[in-house]
Amino acid sequence: MGRLLGRYRPAPRGAEDIVNLCLECRTREDALDLSGEHALTAERGLLEFAAVAEMRRRLAEAGGFLREAGPATGDSAFQIVLHDYLMPGQLLEEERHAVISTPGGRGALWMALAMLRELHPETTLWLPAPGRRLQAELVAATGLNQRYYPYSDGSTLRTEDMLATLAAMAPGDVLLLQACGQDPTGIDLPPELWAALAGLCIATGAVPLVDISHAGLCTGPQSDLDGAHGLAIAVPEAFLAFSCSSSFTLHGERTGMLLVRAETMGEAVRASDMMEDFAATGFGPAARPGQLIVTDLLGTRDQREDWEAALRQLRMGLGETRAALAAALETATGEARWQALATGLGLFSQLPLTGARRLHLWAEHGIGIAPDGRINLSGLNAAAIARIAEGVAASLAAPEEALEGIGDRLLDALSPAPDPAEDGEPPETGAEAADGDAPDPAEEDPAASANRSA
Repeated sequence: MGRLLGRYRPAPRGAEDIVNLCLECRTREDALDLSGEHALTAERGLLEFAAVAEMRRRLAEAGGFLREAGPATGDSAFQIVLHDYLMPGQLLEEERHAVISTPGGRGALWMALAMLRELHPETTLWLPAPGRRLQAELVAATGLNQRYYPYSDGSTLRTEDMLATLAAMAPGDVLLLQACGQDPTGIDLPPELWAALAGLCIATGAVPLVDISHAGLCTGPQSDLDGAHGLAIAVPEAFLAFSCSSSFTLHGERTGMLLVRAETMGEAVRASDMMEDFAATGFGPAARPGQLIVTDLLGTRDQREDWEAALRQLRMGLGETRAALAAALETATGEARWQALATGLGLFSQLPLTGARRLHLWAEHGIGIAPDGRINLSGLNAAAIARIAEGVAASLAAPEEALEGIGDRLLDALSPAPDPAEDGEPPETGAEAADGDAPDPAEEDPAASANRSA
């Protein structure tokens, strides 16, 4: 065992990772991967908005990416422009705020959780069930307490159960919400529920942490955040974690922002100092290219309008895909339970396929979905929709005996064939395999010998 690295033991990959393993190993040429988090094209490549690509090109040609490094808290122009576009008003201009640029939305969530751990190690994070897997993983990594509240049954919001459960929140607890395009269900909170949750936070002393990852992919860049904006204004304290990955297709630039609304100006100053300290000892200043692209894009009228048009086209395409897939599933299954898929918003929806039935969908139809049944709806054409409907119907109807041992069978298919050399017997080659005798060098073709020598 090595002094340090030999001690590392990676966590064992469970049955839910089998589909991911198969996708990584490219075990099927006809694989249809619906498990990803980013918007895709019809060719199954990452979607990039033309306006964003053009702004990246303009900045590169003008040497814009070579601007001197800014402060550790990030580019203030980026922070102001992004906030003012998504949340018009005076929130960022008030003295009760603190803001920092982060490496993507993940970095913003990590920063918020690191601050919470420092401020109140005994705090409890209340997460939606079902909810975004990344959120649960980050909370678990911080060691903070976590509890779950009922969010959806897959077809509708569990409003009464949600509010009844969250009434048990204590002062200093944190309520984790998603602003729009809820992952994994695609079922968003209506305005009246946002208002109820704001009142609940005020009554219990809980603090909301809002994950803003898909602004613009549901109803529009600004309207998608109406609920989160109203909540942040109503409560004394709030954390808003922004990601630009999906909204601006900035997948490689890792561009995000954390906005903290404090109760007093003094607390806002302390929050800013804390964020700067965490950035200095953690990931350092966020990379500037993505911040510059967003700043110049939103500040350049023609490119902003092109981006808004592309975002609108993506929204419309997702809506059409939802309607077509819901209709195809209703026809294929003979069941009328796909309304949540048809009326949902954003990139994701959730199929009632988990565990062995999810593995069956992969094994028999080559369709990969997330462990919780989440699917990414972007880039699906008519043929893909028909294939998904057929596969889902078959996997839902599969008898129990067809599901027995399916995980083991998939793992066996991934395991390499045993190496005879490991059993102490040298592998047979050439004439040994043919008639059991080694070839006589004297009988070798002179031409072959000459070619080797050359």
